[in-house]
Amino acid sequence: MPDRIDRATLESVFPSGAPVVLEGAALDAVPHLPTREFLRDVGLPDENWLRVDPDYKQGAPRIGFRSTAERYPELALGFENWLYLGEILRDSIGVDVVTGKVFSHPDGNTPHLINSSVADFVGFLCLLEIERPNYDWEAFDSEDEEEQAAIEDAGYLPDPDKRLREQMSAADPVAFEMPDSTWNTVLETLATYLP
Repeated sequence: MPDRIDRATLESVFPSGAPVVLEGAALDAVPHLPTREFLRDVGLPDENWLRVDPDYKQGAPRIGFRSTAERYPELALGFENWLYLGEILRDSIGVDVVTGKVFSHPDGNTPHLINSSVADFVGFLCLLEIERPNYDWEAFDSEDEEEQAAIEDAGYLPDPDKRLREQMSAADPVAFEMPDSTWNTVLETLATYLP
């Protein structure tokens, strides 16, 4: 994972679009200072694995996973504090605005912690993007001859799923504590595209 996720790093890893940042009054709903600063100064990439919520993009993020809280009353995960970021593979992703921890409510499975911070979460998205040439052949097929030559010269590194699991586990071990974690699902999905 890049040592420090800042705006320049995010823009270099995801050069095709500006990160989605929160501004103004929307930040008032985020009392956790590191999370507020990250969402304001760095932002979220809105491409590939993460689909940022349209309301979030418009500066009106939704806070509170009321239906999840009603469905799982036995879980004390602070659902009322979750700011909805968007989805990864139909799993709803929220950051707790009080603690800064990132949670997932997977489609049909139990909500759980997936990252210790929003910086770790975005760091994982960066890792996935950096490894993209090793698992997403279509994304790296270019009509431009020079660009295609550069892609081919970069070479293919086998086992991106294993490499990603090692890097992610070392960076933020909570990511794989749940067997059906969103990150497990991402790596399993990614592995289906490998030769």
